[in-house]
Amino acid sequence: MSRKTALKSLNFVLSAVVALAVLGAFVSANRGHPVRAVMLAALAAVLLVPARVKAYYWSDLLAGLHFLSQEDYARSKARTESFLEDLRKRPWLRHLVWLGSSRYSMSAEVLALNNLGAAEVQLGHLDMARAHFARAIELDPECPLPYRNMFTLLMRKASFAEAKPWLEKAAALGWKGGTEDRRAQASALRNATFSTTGNAPVAQPTALTTEPPVIGAYIVSLLNDDVTPLELVISGLEKVFGMTGAQAFATALRVQRAGEAACAGFTDESTAQRKADELRSFVQAGGHELTCTVKPRPTS
Repeated sequence: MSRKTALKSLNFVLSAVVALAVLGAFVSANRGHPVRAVMLAALAAVLLVPARVKAYYWSDLLAGLHFLSQEDYARSKARTESFLEDLRKRPWLRHLVWLGSSRYSMSAEVLALNNLGAAEVQLGHLDMARAHFARAIELDPECPLPYRNMFTLLMRKASFAEAKPWLEKAAALGWKGGTEDRRAQASALRNATFSTTGNAPVAQPTALTTEPPVIGAYIVSLLNDDVTPLELVISGLEKVFGMTGAQAFATALRVQRAGEAACAGFTDESTAQRKADELRSFVQAGGHELTCTVKPRPTS
């Protein structure tokens, strides 16, 4: 069992206890047991209070994550740096991690360094980002997030082959990039947004990459399956469609986030179908299945 799985289990148990306490209070009140209802409601409140205490003292960390999701990278960097400075001045803030749960790390500094590096990647401060990811890994070698983000960084300045070991390490530590990880990310972002703005987000955050136009009468699209490894998809896109590592990575991320994304366009249907079959065959050779579609470009 990876540490991520253990932390996920802890998070599930805590959430289940709160839910059962609330349900028990409701049932007890309806059945005429006011004392029991009050006790269960009090238990639920006690379990929820620590998370609010942590949110109050970690407001800069949560704001940094919120602004990161909103692509306001300068503000994200500033708020996260403010939190790290606060940690240096008040080391006891680190211990508040026990008032809540995280699926990836129990170190507030590691989470902050990871978020800081992610913002710096988007700002183009790649050397600073690399140093922050390296420091996060040094502090918590079992946290998959900085490995995953180091992969993202290297995809901007190196080949997929050079970046791949970082993605493999993240996967070995529990980050698969599938539905489970997206749900964990969405939960963290909802918490960060609510803490920062007082409002729960009503939509998923904007994707960090913009899909370039795909030219051609027939479009080959790739569907997400949450099973095929990301690195295999990226290698296939590079080989079959001649994408650079960065282009293939961006396309694979769009597939993950949207469930489907266009890969390439062709002037005739037969060529498009042949390339889709090549991609499927490449992935099958790696022991997985992949769903591609070939459709005429929609007419407006």
